[in-house]
Amino acid sequence: MDNKEFKSLVILDKFKILYAKFGVDYKVMRSILKVKLTMDKRRVPTILNDYDKKGKDNKSNLVMIYYLFIGFFLAFFVGINQNIIWQMTTYFTVFMFIILSTFISDFSSVILDIRDKVIIGTKGVDSRTLNAAKTTHIFIYISSMTLAISGFSLIVSFKKGILFFIVFFIELFLIDLFMILLTTLIYLLVLKFFDGEKLKDMINMVQILLASFMAIGYQFLNRIFEIIDLNVVLNIKPWHYFLPPLWFAAPLHIIKTGEITNYLIILSLLAIFIPIITIIIYYKSIPSFERYLEKLNNNTYTTKNKKESLHFRLSKFLCKDKQERAIFNFTCNLVKKEREFKLRNYPNLTFAVLVPFLFIFIIDDWKNFSSYKAWKIAMSTSNKYLTLYITVIILSIMIVTMKYCSEYKGAWIYMVSPIKDVSKIFKGSFKGILYKILIPIFLFESIVFIFIFNLRVIPHLIVAFLAMIFLCIINFKFTDKELPFSKDFIKGNSGEDFSSIILTIFLGFIVAGIHYSLSLCKYGIYIYTILLVSLVILLWRRSFDISWKQLKK
Repeated sequence: MDNKEFKSLVILDKFKILYAKFGVDYKVMRSILKVKLTMDKRRVPTILNDYDKKGKDNKSNLVMIYYLFIGFFLAFFVGINQNIIWQMTTYFTVFMFIILSTFISDFSSVILDIRDKVIIGTKGVDSRTLNAAKTTHIFIYISSMTLAISGFSLIVSFKKGILFFIVFFIELFLIDLFMILLTTLIYLLVLKFFDGEKLKDMINMVQILLASFMAIGYQFLNRIFEIIDLNVVLNIKPWHYFLPPLWFAAPLHIIKTGEITNYLIILSLLAIFIPIITIIIYYKSIPSFERYLEKLNNNTYTTKNKKESLHFRLSKFLCKDKQERAIFNFTCNLVKKEREFKLRNYPNLTFAVLVPFLFIFIIDDWKNFSSYKAWKIAMSTSNKYLTLYITVIILSIMIVTMKYCSEYKGAWIYMVSPIKDVSKIFKGSFKGILYKILIPIFLFESIVFIFIFNLRVIPHLIVAFLAMIFLCIINFKFTDKELPFSKDFIKGNSGEDFSSIILTIFLGFIVAGIHYSLSLCKYGIYIYTILLVSLVILLWRRSFDISWKQLKK
């Protein structure tokens, strides 16, 4: 046997006869699975999208470590002996979220794969074998993921009894099945009413949400046991019957406590019959699903008479030069539509939005305030608005991403364009990133900060905005000059990026420190505003003085 043989395939060999009874060519199916599993090892999961893609064979091990880490904390909900239905409802809620979001973000290619039918199906492989390979592939993936997430929990569940363990184990795989079929039916619904592009946008949004969750979720771990009330009494309401986690928690509550009520019986029956009903609906929808999948190959677009976009109209005022204006509009469109760009950067932007509030609401002991009014009074004299500089620093670092794009090979267009002054390319892209990403986020933060700290914070917000522009220009000035969107993401995390990020963070803290010091003086904040305006104007004029010869080869 090959040293690199997959253990899952070795286990699968034990069920060879079962596949044969269903008319599946097991040998062919096994070969297909081996190729698919090999490709899975080389695929970088969404939660690891910030890692360099070198050493791809280790990515599957690394993502399992992520799941084990999450599973370790989830095991606490199974281990404690307080309110079993609340504990397991919380557990299954987190478990379902991880399974569903990870499955949509990282394994949609399996559900939506129509290449097998075109490439392999035309080589004499029957559809029954192809579908068996797809189904088994999905099952292998979610089984390994489920065992990684729930391994600790299953071990802990032993102390609650063998029956509890067995039911818990079965429920985990029932949930897996339910999540797979639910995902497929969601895709079916989307494809029925929309084209393939809408589905791809939806998947991209889930990828962004998952990566964002992984970026900020750990911030809440140390607060979980401070905010929960394990003595809470669950009063069943009609809408509770629509909560799947509660369905699967009910049987475990019956086993552990011996309590049997009408609502617990109904919830337990839902845990059994809803997955079965989902299977029936899926089975009957397979022909329609296969037909709708053809939309994914439909790359035709219809031109609609749309009004000029806002950024197109504003570009006439923001960019006086026509060539710079063209690059500005190009950047705005790319940032809006490029899925890989959004997947790489939006989680960091989510982090930039939320972290200041984590400092204000979570790290600060809000329980010390007797009422909302007392908290507002405290905030009206607080200097915690300086936490906005966390957002400023993260947004400033975004300028580094201006050179990355998944369609980087299209950068040859710069060379054949009539643009002789390369500085116009950089100015247009810089303004585009600023307009489309940085300013909207900063405005959102500013509105919330005004609500928290009152109108007195407006001068400080102006200073923070100028500081962001200043740091963006500094970041741009000290990084190697490469044409916008001309570099592959795979080559990210390079040395010059890291050094510019460190420089931005260092300067960001200095700028924030100066802000705090001058805010103690009567007119210090206004003097600082004038100073930053002068620096921004000076740096803007000098930093974009670039020629074609200065570009990094």
